[in-house]
Amino acid sequence: MGDRTIRVEWNPPQSGAAPMFEPAARTVELTWAVRPDGRVELAGDGQRLVLESDPELRFLYDRGFSWAEGNGAAVNR
Repeated sequence: MGDRTIRVEWNPPQSGAAPMFEPAARTVELTWAVRPDGRVELAGDGQRLVLESDPELRFLYDRGFSWAEGNGAAVNR
């Protein structure tokens, strides 16, 4: 694989007792590139995916944290 290629392997969902390691049911190789707008594009095997950051998912990380009381209004998430 090249510098801009990733291999994705997956199996169908399991239920009940199953071995920890088993051969992948499907494997695809995707190439990736950073687009001018900062998003990442994955392409290959007839697929084209565009990944972008979700600012809402960063909310608690960027907010900061302190065990001390008086840290501002509580945020229940």
